[in-house]
Amino acid sequence: MNKIVIVVFFALALAGCAGNGASGPPKVVEQPRHFDFDKAVADIKAGGAAIDSGDFPGAIRSLQAGLVLWPAHQPGWAALARAYRMGGDERGANYAGYFAERIEWANSLHGTTAANAFDNIALIDAEKPFADRRVVQTAALLSAFYRQGEARLRGIQAAGFEARQTFGQRYLIYPVAVATGGLVVYQLMRAAGFN
Repeated sequence: MNKIVIVVFFALALAGCAGNGASGPPKVVEQPRHFDFDKAVADIKAGGAAIDSGDFPGAIRSLQAGLVLWPAHQPGWAALARAYRMGGDERGANYAGYFAERIEWANSLHGTTAANAFDNIALIDAEKPFADRRVVQTAALLSAFYRQGEARLRGIQAAGFEARQTFGQRYLIYPVAVATGGLVVYQLMRAAGFN
């Protein structure tokens, strides 16, 4: 009886190793958002033209619309800071300047690292809340942007890898896994005294 329990235990352990470790569907932390670089650039250019014509409220609206569509556009943040400052809104200029500095740095990082850096703003906010709530909301938007960008890049890389795999790389893993599993079970049964 003990031999059967040992064999069953090892078989279950082997089956457990084959699983991916996930229990249930993955949790979605942030809702997927739509980002559109071309539309963002058009809105940011319109905002720049509005600054040049002296229409600072219109410039702010256009620049904000563009930065929602592509929040990692560093020149857009710099232009937004300038529009706020020229319109006399120092709080807005500080907000936009805060992100103009951080976007330049974040764009030089791996997408996941940049997203984690913006997630840290929420941790800072929990300890000492930001007076300007836009900082926390924009940090969440930037986190989603960098995570989605990294996920898209990994998807492209995975598709490229799949396309380059040979027949053996794609399908020979299954017979090898079955043979290895059978060998392990056979060795366990021999060790337990089954013949």
